[in-house]
Amino acid sequence: MSGLLSVLVPIPITPAVLLSTTAVGEGYANWDKTKTYAVGDYCYSPTTQRNYRSLAAGNLNKDPTDPTNRTAAGSNTVWWLDAGPPNHLAMFDKKIGTKTKTSGDLTLKLRPGPVSSLYVAGVSAGVLNVTVRDATGGDVVFTYSSSMEGSAPDDYWEWCFDPFEPLTDMLVTGIPPYGTGEITVSLTNGGGAVECGALAVGDVKVLGQTLADAEAEPVSYAYIDTDNWGNTDIVDGPSATNLTMTAVTETRADGARAQTIVTSLLGKQAFWFCSDRPDAVGLRTWGLGSGRFSYDGTRCRISMTVKGGI
Repeated sequence: MSGLLSVLVPIPITPAVLLSTTAVGEGYANWDKTKTYAVGDYCYSPTTQRNYRSLAAGNLNKDPTDPTNRTAAGSNTVWWLDAGPPNHLAMFDKKIGTKTKTSGDLTLKLRPGPVSSLYVAGVSAGVLNVTVRDATGGDVVFTYSSSMEGSAPDDYWEWCFDPFEPLTDMLVTGIPPYGTGEITVSLTNGGGAVECGALAVGDVKVLGQTLADAEAEPVSYAYIDTDNWGNTDIVDGPSATNLTMTAVTETRADGARAQTIVTSLLGKQAFWFCSDRPDAVGLRTWGLGSGRFSYDGTRCRISMTVKGGI
């Protein structure tokens, strides 16, 4: 797949897909329409897989998943605040900035159906291990293990004195697509704390042959705040990586297929990459993609832009 503009189309991680995890949630009870919630009380909605915090007293039979109960409009009372996903599901909410955190190893088992690839991002860990069985308790058909270490010292000074440069994301391809397969993912850190911002499994779709003009744009959402007296302060914010890349297809029909894939993913976050080579890690990102497709007599030229997610 090296040198091919591709996208991993993630499948939803539902309770039926996530068989087990060592990560622990906050343990809030499901929202109960017969319970009166006080200010500061929390509940959980299995429908949205998110936590909510009560903002008003006498909060009875106000569904937190209803946007009108979380929005100030006219004289409406704002009953609930979306408090985000529970810790053990944060890695599946499509935002790298909300992370699943554990005090030790993070291990989870998935039964996603036939998939070919796995991607983790926003990772703080030492080693990633992936094991695939053809069924629950079945034969091992695939294993993968990699250090999350990305240091590449150029000289003795860097070798001796520069700090380690951990990898924060990893792409695993070549998973056998078993319909009843069980995937075990383990992130370890020598017994220490582990974090994971996103985990996606799915099938990789090839769009075309990547050309040599691909560009990555690291961006920050930090900003400078200036008050009325001219005092300034830098307000921290998350960062992301935008991509701009061009690819060509061998035939116009291949271009039409690529256009269908991109169209189906408009407004949906996915993992986009220009190559699966180790030296091309800078040319991949998790975010929203869009493209322009130019057709000539025999081929199609694809101009893609991806706005990196946070």
